[in-house]
Amino acid sequence: GPFGAQCTCSPGFQLLNDSKTCDDIDECLIPGFCSQQCYNERGSFRCHCSNPHAAVLLVAKRSQIMANKLIMRPPVIYPVATGSGIVTVDFDRETSRIYWADATQKKIWSAFQNGTEKREVFSGGLMVPGTIAVDWVGRNLYWTDSVLENIEVLQHPHGMTIFEDSVYWSERYTSKVVSTNKFHGGNITVLFNNIYQPMGIVMDHPIKQPAGTYFKYAVITSSISLIKLMVWFLCLAINPCREHLCTQLCLLSTLRPRYYTCHCQSGWKLDSDQRTCIKGRFSTCNVIVQF
Repeated sequence: GPFGAQCTCSPGFQLLNDSKTCDDIDECLIPGFCSQQCYNERGSFRCHCSNPHAAVLLVAKRSQIMANKLIMRPPVIYPVATGSGIVTVDFDRETSRIYWADATQKKIWSAFQNGTEKREVFSGGLMVPGTIAVDWVGRNLYWTDSVLENIEVLQHPHGMTIFEDSVYWSERYTSKVVSTNKFHGGNITVLFNNIYQPMGIVMDHPIKQPAGTYFKYAVITSSISLIKLMVWFLCLAINPCREHLCTQLCLLSTLRPRYYTCHCQSGWKLDSDQRTCIKGRFSTCNVIVQF
């Protein structure tokens, strides 16, 4: 051409600003290239799926928790737990247990994913539970309570979860559970129909909770800021609280160098060493009980 040679690059490479050097494109940084795991290779990339048959959609519908094995055709839908006012559900892959809150009974329950060995986790002081979340790294169980003003209550849709290229939500007033493509909003599919008051919803799959190293349960309530801290640690799958020196509760934190902070149950206060809890008359905090 009139301006000399023009450089081009092979597929999988991009031309740098010097207009002559080709550099590898990291396709894994572009959303949507792989549904689960993405491995970048020189000039290419590779997708990997972790046990697609393990994906189970759990839906809380007041009187029951329903499970839907999405990979099955036709879909296999079955109940895994019963109650009187189940509003939210989450799962713990390490122990193969599910956790749910019953607003009528004012209790937190747990059972194996097949519904066996049901047990009461917490009941003291619970008013109107709204959302429950398993911290599978720090091994804590979080929930929110609308009466205690720890959550902004949503009415429609009620619950939502994301897995691979789809977003799933429950519609309380149309009695449906629906999915759609999270990138373009197409492929709208009704997964549950005529299901009475579907509430909380979560997708259970091993890739959503990579294996951790240690666990110790602490049952607490949480503000939105604490939930954000929990999510920040999910990608690490390392538990900074594994060898903590807290006398009561250890919560994940962004504070260096320990990446955890000590907290106390209601009626207790953190001493000046920021590790020891001392009993006395103090203002109520978000922590309820540890077991």
